[in-house]
Amino acid sequence: MTAKRRPATGKDVQRVLAQLGFELTGQKGSHAQYKKPGSGKVTLACKGEIKPGTFRSILSQMEISEDEFFRLLGE
Repeated sequence: MTAKRRPATGKDVQRVLAQLGFELTGQKGSHAQYKKPGSGKVTLACKGEIKPGTFRSILSQMEISEDEFFRLLGE
């Protein structure tokens, strides 16, 4: 079972995307798109905390678990 964690922020997701080899491919306003060869794209609102449902969707696009995400952040 996953422990209760603090909400992730856009900056947290950007750091993990970079660690996983995703590259920024475009940005419009506060929304940025990242792409990794051999993987789909991830669209991210880069400001503030990310809502739980949106966070789960982003993790699915990144193809990692919540535990893996926070491990990569060092938490």
